[in-house]
Amino acid sequence: MRPQEYRDRTQQEAAIFYQIPQRTIGDWVLRKKIIEEVGKNSPKRKEETLGFSRRILWPQLEERLYSKLIERREAGRTVQQGWF
Repeated sequence: MRPQEYRDRTQQEAAIFYQIPQRTIGDWVLRKKIIEEVGKNSPKRKEETLGFSRRILWPQLEERLYSKLIERREAGRTVQQGWF
């Protein structure tokens, strides 16, 4: 490989870089097609397949949760699904 040549990160490298558990990234890879189909114009049944709704029900709560997530990451702590 030449020095400036691009290559995709491995799941482990992405997990370290983004501070996300490798298992989460692996789950995303396995569900890639389903995840890519979900969008603003997707039928509701696709949202149900993923087990969540894309509609924001509590914007203030989401803002607070996002702030806490950023604080935790800046402190160098890993954020796993169970934390949410």
